[in-house]
Amino acid sequence: MARMSTQEASNQANTQDDFEGLDAFKPSPMLAPTGAPPEAGIGARLQAARNHYRLSVDALARLTKTYDSHEGRGISATALLRYEASAALPGTRELRLLSESLGVESDWLIFGLTPGPTLPDKDRQLLAATKLFLRMGSDAAVGEDGSLLKYQEQIQRRDRIADIKR
Repeated sequence: MARMSTQEASNQANTQDDFEGLDAFKPSPMLAPTGAPPEAGIGARLQAARNHYRLSVDALARLTKTYDSHEGRGISATALLRYEASAALPGTRELRLLSESLGVESDWLIFGLTPGPTLPDKDRQLLAATKLFLRMGSDAAVGEDGSLLKYQEQIQRRDRIADIKR
């Protein structure tokens, strides 16, 4: 068996650290405080998703820029800090960028609710695959359950996050 050098072991450990926590974020219900409107919890939800990926605010700002194909400017770190502190609310463009960058539904960012079992699993998977197919265009490959699409989307997000962390 070939023996690994100290440098190779260090590089492998660093690579594993870089990708640790990059599994898809699975949001749990996070409701706003009693008596507050649903959007009052956007900051806490945004911070939970950002922390899952172990991103600094600056790294998330850079990540949103990679998803901003129309304007190419993303969301500034200052704006993100204001959202997390509940000092400002994101607009529709910013909600779209945050949703795409963090792999969460905009409904979760706004309301804190996770999708319920309103549709059978197969129908939800088909709907998710269709949405992704429409976003990706004709280059999308769709498995029966849509799993390949979810995998491709997660791989792209992982790669973008890894690039941002470098």
